[in-house]
Amino acid sequence: MKRTSWQFASRRIRTLRYVSALSFFCTGISQAATSTYVGPNGGFWNNPANWNPVAVPTDANLVYVNALSTNLTTIHFNHNYTNIDIERLTLDSISPNGPILLSQTSSASALRTGLFTVGDSPGSSARYIQTTGINSTGSLRVGGFSSGASGVYDFSGGDCTLRDLMAIGTVAGSSGTLNLSGSAQLTSLGQVEERVGDSGAGVFNQSGGTHSVLGSLYVGTGPGGVGVYNFNAGSLSVSKKVSVGLFGTGSFNQSGGINSMNQLFIGDAAPSNGTFNLSGNGILTAAQVGVAVNGSGAFTQSGGTALISNLFIGSTSASVGSVSLLAGSLTSQTTIINASGVYSQSGGTLIASTWVNHGTMNHTGGAATIQSLSGTGAVTVGGIGAQLNVNSLAQNGVTINNFGNVTITPTATNTGTAVSLSHFVKTLSISTGTSTGGLLDIGNHFLYLDRNNTSGSVVQQYVNNAGNLNGAANPNAGIAPDFSARGGITSSIARDSALNGSFKYGVGVLDGNVLDNQLGFVTSQTPSGPLNNGNASNSVNFPGGSSFAAVPTNRVLVAPMLYGDFNGDGTVNDTDISIFIGFGRYGSATSLGWVVGDMNADGIVDDSDITIFIGSGNYNPGSKRKLAVNARASSVSPIPMMQSSMSSVSKTAAIAASDVTAISSGKVTFLYDPTTGGVRLLYNGDTR
Repeated sequence: MKRTSWQFASRRIRTLRYVSALSFFCTGISQAATSTYVGPNGGFWNNPANWNPVAVPTDANLVYVNALSTNLTTIHFNHNYTNIDIERLTLDSISPNGPILLSQTSSASALRTGLFTVGDSPGSSARYIQTTGINSTGSLRVGGFSSGASGVYDFSGGDCTLRDLMAIGTVAGSSGTLNLSGSAQLTSLGQVEERVGDSGAGVFNQSGGTHSVLGSLYVGTGPGGVGVYNFNAGSLSVSKKVSVGLFGTGSFNQSGGINSMNQLFIGDAAPSNGTFNLSGNGILTAAQVGVAVNGSGAFTQSGGTALISNLFIGSTSASVGSVSLLAGSLTSQTTIINASGVYSQSGGTLIASTWVNHGTMNHTGGAATIQSLSGTGAVTVGGIGAQLNVNSLAQNGVTINNFGNVTITPTATNTGTAVSLSHFVKTLSISTGTSTGGLLDIGNHFLYLDRNNTSGSVVQQYVNNAGNLNGAANPNAGIAPDFSARGGITSSIARDSALNGSFKYGVGVLDGNVLDNQLGFVTSQTPSGPLNNGNASNSVNFPGGSSFAAVPTNRVLVAPMLYGDFNGDGTVNDTDISIFIGFGRYGSATSLGWVVGDMNADGIVDDSDITIFIGSGNYNPGSKRKLAVNARASSVSPIPMMQSSMSSVSKTAAIAASDVTAISSGKVTFLYDPTTGGVRLLYNGDTR
């Protein structure tokens, strides 16, 4: 398998470095003079009488500060090592003696060491407290190289600089804790690796202060290592890489503070396990976040703010990665969910630019806005408050369950103009409950579906079930569409406030089957209208002048269409009337499903359909001007209907499809004759 740049590509190098560091600790350092603390409890470091031999330790010394009795032994550090390092300092307690405490509380103090170990012997309990001054060390280990060793570093003020390595919980069976708080400043230089839970158990608690890592930070480093980083306040910045679960088990919990990382890998190398939890008011910024690189990883956000440039979820088939957004705000520029990755959202706000989903995306609550959503994976949206907004959609599978909302954001608000931008979903499934179903709002866009996976008849059902036009059977009566009804495909541009809450647009469906090409215009709930007599090779113009080639075979198109535009040219005029009347369905009492001209979805094409058609406000007799949804021509009057007064009119033949010459003159009134079930023309008062 080819590894990408963000994957764990240098395991062998890191393993060698890891082993070499262990060797450095285990083999010891040169044979230098040894200084041992022999002074009283509460004694001071810079008193020569407190040491054996009698002298304050120098750079050539290996210094041991051990507990003196079964009680707590405290030593006050008040010396200033300006230009020299103690070669090795070990703070320890050997059984049966009690705990040992080294306290650095003098602002003028400066402790410099090559290697500083806090707790090194089996059963030891050692603590180092720094409230001020300077601590500069090559390597710091808290909880040393003996199983059962325990150490604590309390750091609340002053400065600490790490020049080579830090290990908290160094070997299996050891444990260490570092507490960073107050105004303390901890800085590790560029070559330093900070290891929390190296091969033992390590905990890093940060409730304040400044932690600057110019190198890398590992939480759960070696095989068997267990590391925990609790970040509640202060600031943390890491220039290179953060691995939560490098080879071991790591957990990073952030509930506050400002966290800035370059690379964050959660579950880095197999068989590692990493978790990152963001909550409270914590702020995380990262250039790159990989969840389950080669191991198992989980990122859970229940609060706070995450700003991520590149987010990767899952990598190999063996890695299991998940990102869960429960609350808070997550922003990602580029997100790739691989086949083993899962994104779940039950609350909060997601803002993303490029989102490529080859895995699983479950959205049960909260709001998500994605500029471009694509991939071979599956997207499921459902639940009260679940809202997914996309600007571009090209996804293998989309399922919208009860109360779920998916909106393809209109590109121009309230213009009613369909655009040439198209979207694709291979398999679409929508719950169609009357009041609880899912809803797909295509806005003013074209949505293509794969008819082998989502048939035209299924799409018709979705369109029929959508509530965008319920109650609008008589637009001139000012009955507004019912957008609260659920279950299907709708278009938010269907409503036209300029028409007292009625509509000019519906949702049209074009089934790309050469044997059954049909262009549908949703009027009340049922679409109708042919496409060039089934010729799939022609072009069709949509509202606003946009055009596209006829839908190819095995595709279904859903798009917003002008109400009454039976030939799909973006204009409602005399040509559409000739199609409406002449298609051969007028007066039929046989329910034929999607019947051409059946505007009120009652299965019959009759005078009530004409009333709806003419009364929509879209009709512009004889004109070729295209109508925008908010541009009803005030100079054009709809053709009047006079059903009640026509019983005495002599019978004549119904108008034929080709009889459009008089219609184009604009001097015509349509008359409905219930005795014949036909429609006649009235020329300047004379019937025909």
